[in-house]
Amino acid sequence: MDCPANAHPNAAALATKGYTTTATSDNNGDAIASNLPLGVYLVTETIVPAGTTAGAPFLVTVP
Repeated sequence: MDCPANAHPNAAALATKGYTTTATSDNNGDAIASNLPLGVYLVTETIVPAGTTAGAPFLVTVP
């Protein structure tokens, strides 16, 4: 797994605990994933609409 250069030093280990979820963005580009366990999540865009560029993967923490 690739992590951003400025990520937490243990980001790859923290982001691979095996929990995954899927969220679909709305017309504004907002996506909501609810009921996530505490942890660090790697967010990756898997479907890129025609005429756009995929966003870079990033980490999100759930306190």
